[in-house]
Amino acid sequence: MIGDILNLINKFIPDKDQAQKAAIVLEQEMTKQMTAQKEIIKAEINQGGIGAKWRPYTMVAFVSMVVIHFIMYDIFPFIRTTMDLNIHMPSDPGFTEGLLPVIKLGLGGYIGARSAEKIAKIWRK
Repeated sequence: MIGDILNLINKFIPDKDQAQKAAIVLEQEMTKQMTAQKEIIKAEINQGGIGAKWRPYTMVAFVSMVVIHFIMYDIFPFIRTTMDLNIHMPSDPGFTEGLLPVIKLGLGGYIGARSAEKIAKIWRK
């Protein structure tokens, strides 16, 4: 990613000295941000208890909600119809329109953040 950004800087700043200065400033800022994120994550981990594990717990809750919704409103109606069961089904609460996009964003952000953490560890070596 940094290589792409540096190529972009070189494309828009024709003067090589200025492009190099801009690249140095950009790298310093990115290093500051990564260091700040690392310190926050270290503080959460060192805190222990729920503070260290709130992200995974949140993702487990979100995935559980998706699985339960799938079972209740996709699989169970099929079984009820196939077996001719006379069981009342509650109406769909609108999960897919309201909460599912938020869960997708959360899961995507969590996965992206975890990937970025692992890449940062490799990149620093």
